[in-house]
Amino acid sequence: MLYLDMITRKFLPIVQKSLRHNPACVLIGPRQSGKTTLARQILSLHPESVYFDLEDSRDFRKFEDPGTLFERYENSLVIIDEIQTRPELFRELRPAIDRNRKDGRFLLLGSASPVLITGVSEYLTGRVEYHEITPLTLSELPDITLREQHLMRGGFPSSLLAENNQNSRNWRKSYIQSYAQIELANIFGAGFNQKTVNNLWRMLAHLQGGLLNQSTLASSLGVTIPTVKRYIDYLAASFHLRLLEPWQINMKKRMVKSPKVYIRDSGLLHTLLDIETYDDLLGHPSAGQIWEGYVIEQIAGILDNRYSLYFYRTSNGAEADLVIARGLKPVIAADIKFSNSPVPSRGFYESVRDLSPAKAFIIMPDGDGFPGKNDVTYCGLNKFLAILSDYVSGNTDALK
Repeated sequence: MLYLDMITRKFLPIVQKSLRHNPACVLIGPRQSGKTTLARQILSLHPESVYFDLEDSRDFRKFEDPGTLFERYENSLVIIDEIQTRPELFRELRPAIDRNRKDGRFLLLGSASPVLITGVSEYLTGRVEYHEITPLTLSELPDITLREQHLMRGGFPSSLLAENNQNSRNWRKSYIQSYAQIELANIFGAGFNQKTVNNLWRMLAHLQGGLLNQSTLASSLGVTIPTVKRYIDYLAASFHLRLLEPWQINMKKRMVKSPKVYIRDSGLLHTLLDIETYDDLLGHPSAGQIWEGYVIEQIAGILDNRYSLYFYRTSNGAEADLVIARGLKPVIAADIKFSNSPVPSRGFYESVRDLSPAKAFIIMPDGDGFPGKNDVTYCGLNKFLAILSDYVSGNTDALK
């Protein structure tokens, strides 16, 4: 049985470092991804800090005069959870920071929303550093044998750490339902249609790893393209959906221009697709695309903001499932296969020739790695994540 106190989140030292160099730090991410747990860990490490949860009516009332409250705790780390519920606080935070511009004054937590993003960008630009707090990734787990559980249940702690599979499924179903009924309804107000969003969720799940065509989705749902775009943009901004853009830099060939779409959490995806067991997954027609999305999220969890993710596809069939780039340079091109005996396509080798990355990989579920033709390395997921982590940490020889 895995328990939360057995897991050390990678974000703890990152956020602590950020607080040492910035007046304020903002933690954003989907609900229930672990932001509050992380904040409480930081609270325990800073005896002078104070914590306010704005969804608690008692704490909410304490901010009737926020300027005075900030002056009172001028020499403390002030942690404010669910700050998007009080957007007027962003206006008060700016003068509070400017009056005493020392590092580590505020730690702000919020579920990603237009209110949060607008408030920070409008009032706190140059005063804060952002950190996306994702659900638990595979590299954060204490035992690699937990991968099947992580793949099936996803990374939300309440789902991953549930006592049994049924409790995990029940939590995920409730999350999807409450997210649509409460959070999205609050954001979109009178124009919100829950049935449309529920259908869109499932259509996007069946589109996993495919090219996004908003016109087709709008036609199938019986709504306008702008309506579909609004919902998709918010699902992406709230970290539930990944829109993987095509690599098009310095390429003279005819390129695919639409992004690929992925439900980011594999557990939520399985719930939307009615996949309950690993055997169900193995027999599902979208198993390869599900695995592809899962691998991409584990890779994204290791990278920092120096790197960007893309895919590569040309009209003549050259294709790489994933391109990891640093600036204008492709560092890694990868073909992701849900098989330990993969057969890469000719299109992948063509993409490697086009992109000229520092290294090319075929990423499989298991295996320590072995060289293939044309300098392509076959590598199991866990081994690849270890190589990537070593490289991102500064060991450039990791890709040799």
